[in-house]
Amino acid sequence: MYIMSKVIFSILSTDLKYTNIILRYVDTLLQRKLIHIVHIWNYHKNERSRSALSNFCNRNFKYVLFEPPNTDEKKGYYYQHYSRYMKEDEILIKCDDRIVYLDVTNFSTFIGNIKEDGLYFPNIINNDVCAYFQQEEGSHNLFNYKVDKEKLKELISKSGEVNYLSDWHREYDKADKIHRMFLKNKNRFLQDDEENKIIEYGNHFNLNIFGITSKYAKEMFVGITPSVSFTDNQYFAIAPIHTKKKNKICLGFLSVYFAFDEQNMTKLEESYLSKYEELSQNL
Repeated sequence: MYIMSKVIFSILSTDLKYTNIILRYVDTLLQRKLIHIVHIWNYHKNERSRSALSNFCNRNFKYVLFEPPNTDEKKGYYYQHYSRYMKEDEILIKCDDRIVYLDVTNFSTFIGNIKEDGLYFPNIINNDVCAYFQQEEGSHNLFNYKVDKEKLKELISKSGEVNYLSDWHREYDKADKIHRMFLKNKNRFLQDDEENKIIEYGNHFNLNIFGITSKYAKEMFVGITPSVSFTDNQYFAIAPIHTKKKNKICLGFLSVYFAFDEQNMTKLEESYLSKYEELSQNL
């Protein structure tokens, strides 16, 4: 299947053991002509890793390497680049290299859903906002309500809240359980009626992976300075207030974010990284 708009898949690469996993999914998307070009942003500090990434891109003409002017975990330059240079008919996928699974089967549906009315997110495994809606859809019961459920629903219906929905990003136990569930049966996170089901959400959302049109990128990213850091999501949390456009979650398109720093990365890697490596090799 061909996608009408040109699709740029961009990866913010910081760790080769993760980057190598997502690249297998990206290779498949290229082979199926679902994306057109891959931009790899080289945020490695280790010179050996930087060279390895550069050599890879030099051997593959569909991969373009970007070297930010500094590598101290700032990505404002990334957003500046796309606000200036995206063309009218382009769609950008921004992907952290800790995305270790991508549903290549439903990728075209995800791209077809992206409009100029917000950031579009997959149904992300190991993300608190998505976990809330997964629980509402009956996929699991891992999301704990720390406030009254009606107050939580009221918060979710608003826009511009900059705080996390929960402490999920700090909890090893949540990541451990949801990875185990997903690897045992990923279909439990998909309901029969969810292929084109989209949920709106206007508050803080971790920017693990999202899609955006060129028109909305020029509206959303304008004014971002190079000093914006990897962890500074506040601008994007309050953007729905200024743009009047809420974020969108596409429940029928799954992806997996491996771990946040505070979730005990080392322990999770020991338990699950090889399993995601194997899953990517068996595409």
